[in-house]
Amino acid sequence: DSIGTRYTSAGALVTNPNGGLAAYDVEVLFNLIGADGSVLDSDSATVPYIPAFTTVPVAPLQIGFDQAEAAASVDVTITGSFAEDTGWDGVDFLMGDGIDLEVTDPRVALGSFGTELTAQVTNPSDAVAEFSTWACVFKSGGAIIGGETSGIMDRIPPGGTVALNSPLSVDLAPDEVICRAYA
Repeated sequence: DSIGTRYTSAGALVTNPNGGLAAYDVEVLFNLIGADGSVLDSDSATVPYIPAFTTVPVAPLQIGFDQAEAAASVDVTITGSFAEDTGWDGVDFLMGDGIDLEVTDPRVALGSFGTELTAQVTNPSDAVAEFSTWACVFKSGGAIIGGETSGIMDRIPPGGTVALNSPLSVDLAPDEVICRAYA
């Protein structure tokens, strides 16, 4: 940025390839790798539930902030377990209620204070969605160029929609934005 702070954005699209099993307690480890092969910084993101044959966007909360050296690459390692798909009820620990939220029209554009993500997030369930989380992966020319994740502070009533307006930590110009949100 203008004062010399380095920011890094990383993301991955994680697919559960199993037809009859859900992936639970999936942890995605992101390692920034330096030119000499050393790990410069690490952060992980946990995905509580991925249904069969489903791909979800995953991004670390913060990685590579103010690193002196630019990363040469990003290494992504995924661990978790597979079990009978009982939906969100199969999650061992969840802050929210196990509600898949609908994210529509995600966009990255220049806002008043820099690059920001905007989208509409709808609660299709019959329960109030609290403790909502979103993750987005940004692509350009078919390649992943970054990702971000954060929370939604507003309660989302049943059938209700909220506007997601979140400043991004890096300036990106994706041609595709893939998002998931759940409560």
